[in-house]
Amino acid sequence: MENYQIKLKLLYFAKIKEILNNKSFEIIDLTVDNLHMEAEMKVCEIYDLVKKSHPEHSKELDSVFVNCLIAINDEYISEIELGSIIKIKNLDEISFIPPISSG
Repeated sequence: MENYQIKLKLLYFAKIKEILNNKSFEIIDLTVDNLHMEAEMKVCEIYDLVKKSHPEHSKELDSVFVNCLIAINDEYISEIELGSIIKIKNLDEISFIPPISSG
């Protein structure tokens, strides 16, 4: 079986951006094993992409991800979909949006 690389753009906002030293985005490579250049992932695996890129911040990220929203190509993932398998394709943009507190 042949492997292929896809690129994903991860966008970070608010507390996540702060944890990652004000990094607002990054491009990561993901290995897939199909010619369609897509991967099927659970939402928790999408969070793991960030934690694997930043293992030194894993615990801090976990505390934010508990209430974080995810959007793929500007479409929010609903709570019903959180346990579902989601298709990720080459050049998809994944946004991690933590709750914003007001004071």
